[in-house]
Amino acid sequence: MASDDRFVTLDGMRGLAAVIVALAHIAELLGFGILPHAHLAVDFFFVLSGFVIGHAYDQRLVTSMNPLEFLERRLIRLHPLIVLATAISAVTLIVGGSGASGPGMTAILGAFLAGCLLIPIHPLSSPWAFPLNGPAWSLFAEYWVNILFAFTAPWLTQRRLRGVIALSFGMLLALFGIAGNVWNLWLSSSITLSLFRVMYPFFVGLFLSRVFRSSRHDLPAVSPLVSVSILAAILLSPGIGFEVLFDFAMIAIAFPLLVIASARDRANPMERDFLLLGGRLSYPIYTLHFPLILLLSQGIIGPVLPWRNVGTLVVSLLLVIAVSYLVLRYVDEPLRAWLGARRPPPQIRSVAT
Repeated sequence: MASDDRFVTLDGMRGLAAVIVALAHIAELLGFGILPHAHLAVDFFFVLSGFVIGHAYDQRLVTSMNPLEFLERRLIRLHPLIVLATAISAVTLIVGGSGASGPGMTAILGAFLAGCLLIPIHPLSSPWAFPLNGPAWSLFAEYWVNILFAFTAPWLTQRRLRGVIALSFGMLLALFGIAGNVWNLWLSSSITLSLFRVMYPFFVGLFLSRVFRSSRHDLPAVSPLVSVSILAAILLSPGIGFEVLFDFAMIAIAFPLLVIASARDRANPMERDFLLLGGRLSYPIYTLHFPLILLLSQGIIGPVLPWRNVGTLVVSLLLVIAVSYLVLRYVDEPLRAWLGARRPPPQIRSVAT
């Protein structure tokens, strides 16, 4: 790990996964087709979330942090950009799509309120659970598993955690049995099944964080280039004819192994700076790319997307990355620092011996 207690290689991998998700959605909009395995980036995020959150908060929730303080920290970390992303889409629809041929302003404002509160019920005539920010379905699932972790962390001994993982594995199997795949959980009709998708990778990530911290195991370590290349190969791989089996194997086996193998950093100083930047940009890119693509496709800032070619794809992706960086630098990080400075001091709780 880096001196600032960051998992440098994992940060870079998170940034790559976010860029690939944005690339996939832009490519689909432009008619280039669907990247058949880009959706697995979300499952990688879930494993990574369990690992990193477990490393940072697992012991603290047992000794010195109460669940509400943890959830407040997660709210400060995640929610400002959720509100901003939802607002961008709402304004885009009001300016460019509201009227006789589009949704009314009342419906848009209702969807805006629901999106800000991550409530998957809205007045728009859309099958999406969060029509103003489609990828918010995964943040909905992330919040619920964070709440579960916050209130069960003191209870989760290693034996009980293994039991939770076994139960979560059964939930993942059930998800594939019920839905046939993990592709369409962004729909209102299937959003509740997102909890079946997040449980196993998150709690496996938590388990791996405990293995990593125990230092009783000689864990493997690979170079950042190898880790990033493997992740890119998985997420950008073409259709192979047995997609469900491939998806299941990546979620259940490959991503947990890739995370633990990439936790012991071997990055040189130049690589470290680049990988850390990718980690910082990952959440803004993931959260903002949908409304930014909507903004481009509506032509609010100019006729950017009528030319459906590779050049437009590249320019659109670079615009998403650039705007995400500006929002990170001048909105998200300052706002989170301001909110964090106004949090009440932590309540230290005693632990029975």
